[in-house]
Formats: sequence, structure tokens, C-alpha cells
Amino acid sequence: MSTPTAPLRKGTKSEVEQQYFQGKIGGQDFKADFMTHTLKNNFWLAEGTMRIPPNETSRQVVTFKYSANRDLLPNGRYTLTENDKDPRLAVILMTVNDTPTPAYEAERGTIEFFHDPNDNSISGALDIYFHDLNGIEVRAQILLSI
Repeated sequence: MSTPTAPLRKGTKSEVEQQYFQGKIGGQDFKADFMTHTLKNNFWLAEGTMRIPPNETSRQVVTFKYSANRDLLPNGRYTLTENDKDPRLAVILMTVNDTPTPAYEAERGTIEFFHDPNDNSISGALDIYFHDLNGIEVRAQILLSI
């Protein structure tokens, strides 16, 4: 199980807070057109969805799933390792409208987040690695604030 490597505190909130879910996946830009942050089965799901050009019928989805129990998973920085799955959090990447729909889970990397219980917002950074269908390791770096 991952252990926090650093505590995290959120700065003061500005009057107008920008929402974003963007970064790079395998060297390609990712900028979410749609963002959601929902609670399901005691897990928060922070999700960013980007339409894929040219016809934009396919969508790339990045989901950060983390435990809603702050005692079990406090805000902070966590290191994922290949040999030790952490049931408290996961990062899932998938492309919708591809046949079959490929879905990948982060195998290693660093996740840093702050969940504000006052408004249930989240901000953080995902710097993770996964292997694609061809066995090639792909790096994803995402910043989010929802």
C-alpha cells in the first residue's frame, strides 16, 4: 500500500477559481472538455473527458479514483509502485468509441492531491506510468482542479 511522502495543505481560495484537467499523455496534449467530481460507493471519482479530433466521436477519459475516507487516505503525496497495488486510489485511462475500448490503470508514479471537505473540490497532480496494448510504457502528467 502506498504511504504518503508529504503532507499537503491548500492555500487560500481565490474569489474566482479556475477549473482544469489537463496535461500530457504519452507526449500528446490532453485538455478535458468535460470535468466531473462525483461520490460513488465511498470513492470520489475526479474525471476529465476530452473529445478526440478530427470527427470528435471518440473520447479520451482520465479518472482519478480515491477513497472518500480522509482518515484512511489523507491529503498528500503518494507513490505508486508496480508490485504493490493500493486499494485506496487508482488512475484509469480509457478511450471510448474504440473497438475494443482500451482501459489502462496506472502501474507506478506519483499522485498528489488535496480534497477540500468544505466544498468537495479537489486539486492535484498525477505523474503516472502505464503499459499500452503493445506493452510500451506510457507516461501521463495531469494537473487538475475541479
